Amino acid sequence: MLPGWNSVGSAGWWSAFFFWASIGSLMLLGVTEVLSHRYGVRKDELATKQQEDAEQAHQDEIARLRLETEIAKRDAAKANESAAQAQLAAERERGARVQLEEKLSPRALTVDQREALRARWAAFAEASVDIVVYPVGTTDISPLTDIISSILKNAHWTVRQWTSLSGQYVVGVGVAVRAGSNQRVETEAHAIVDGLNAIGIVAARTGPLTTDDFPMPAVGPPPVGRIAPIRIYIGTKP
Repeated sequence: MLPGWNSVGSAGWWSAFFFWASIGSLMLLGVTEVLSHRYGVRKDELATKQQEDAEQAHQDEIARLRLETEIAKRDAAKANESAAQAQLAAERERGARVQLEEKLSPRALTVDQREALRARWAAFAEASVDIVVYPVGTTDISPLTDIISSILKNAHWTVRQWTSLSGQYVVGVGVAVRAGSNQRVETEAHAIVDGLNAIGIVAARTGPLTTDDFPMPAVGPPPVGRIAPIRIYIGTKP
């Protein structure tokens, strides 16, 4: 069944052949073992490199997302800052508009305010006051003068009124007291100033009247008798 099995020469040849074949197989086994080991090491190196590349790609992706997040945060902060600045500008514009409207709106008194002033000033009934109007300025000067004069009269004060022709520009409402007047007159003057300020009409005490001169040149009643202990100056809205 085997070649050269029945011949000495053939059996020797096949013996030598298989011997060297086994030697060759052992050598081939060694070579394949070395190659297997080298390929195994290379596989591990490539797997490690692949894992490192994947890890690096993951880190790069995280860094990219973080950068995009920071950029988005900065953009949002800039947008919020711009919105805040726009809102602040709008508030300032609205405030300026309100101030302008308030400045341009005429000084006026409600029915309740008029009654409050009348009741306050009625405590000093029979007091005397001269009113001098300076018409240069806002259009509410004359109407306000008529209102104040009417309230004082309803509180039973003696009121005289002149309109100055001097062209002088007077701001707000001033109240002056004749020099040498008694404490009651001072109290009456303070009642006028405090009452007007309480309802939003800007009023203040001015210097004392040191002469008995009437307000001239002016349009009004003739200068009969002495000037009143109190003089009210009514000018333009502040």
